Amino acid sequence: GQAWALPLSRMPIESNRMHIMSKTIVPSMAGQQAPAKTPTGRSAWNAAVRYNTVLILVVLLVAASFVSPDFMTGPNMSNVARQIVSVGIMSMGMLLVVLTGGIDLSVGSVAALASVTTALLIPDYGLATAISCGLLTGVVCGAICGTLVSQYRLSSFVVTLAMMTVARGMALIVSKGAPAMIDEAGQPLLDFGRDTW
Repeated sequence: GQAWALPLSRMPIESNRMHIMSKTIVPSMAGQQAPAKTPTGRSAWNAAVRYNTVLILVVLLVAASFVSPDFMTGPNMSNVARQIVSVGIMSMGMLLVVLTGGIDLSVGSVAALASVTTALLIPDYGLATAISCGLLTGVVCGAICGTLVSQYRLSSFVVTLAMMTVARGMALIVSKGAPAMIDEAGQPLLDFGRDTW
C-alpha cells in the first residue's frame, strides 16, 4: 500500500519524461496541417518559367511555319541542322566547362585552326589523315588550356583568351589569309550530311 502513496516528485525519472512528452509533443503534432496543394494555374506558370527556352523555340517554329510554308519541309530542316551541327557539338563541351564554373573563349578560334589544318592536308595526305590531324590540333590546344588551368591554377578566362589569340593568328598564318581549297579527295567531306528525307 505504501507504493501507491509515493508523491509525484519521487516518481521515476523516465515516467516524468513520458508525462512531459505526452503533454508537449503530441499536441504540437496534432496541430500540424497538411501542406496546401499548388493551384493548377500556378504550377503551369512555374513550368513555363522553368522551360522558357523550349517554349520560345516552339513558338518561333510555329510562327516561322505560318510565315513560310517551306520552313517545315525536309530540305530546309536538313539545311538548318547542317548549319548548326558544329555549334551544337562545341556547345556540349562548353556545357561541361560552364557547369564546373569555368569559361572557354577559344572554341571558335581553335575550331577555325583545326578546319584550316584539315583542309590544307586533304590534297596531299588524304581525308582520313587530314581529319585525324585536325582533331589532334583541337586536342593539343585543349590540353594546353586544361593543364594551365588545372595544374598551374591560372584563370580560365585569361588562358582561353590567350589561346583564342594564338589559334586565330596561327590559322591566319597557315592559310595565308586565303580560302583553303580541297580537291576530289575531300569531296566525301563536302557531301556528308547533304541527304534529305
